[in-house]
Amino acid sequence: MVNGGVASVARYHLAPGLRAVEGSSGQWKILDGDRVVAGLDVRKGRCRALPGEQALAFGVLVPAATLEVTLAEGQSVTCWSW
Repeated sequence: MVNGGVASVARYHLAPGLRAVEGSSGQWKILDGDRVVAGLDVRKGRCRALPGEQALAFGVLVPAATLEVTLAEGQSVTCWSW
């Protein structure tokens, strides 16, 4: 926590077209269509998927997901695989 009680977070922005699906025990699959292209194991902290946008060019916004990991006691441990 930073002063004022606001939780610290780490954000991982996914490329447009990718989506995140939560599994069990902090495990996430990153999908391109139906194909798994990466995995995320959050060993310390809490993760959630958020909708967002990414700018491909000036004024050109497309949907893109963000994974947000809330830090536990100022730390997170994440392990990516692909």
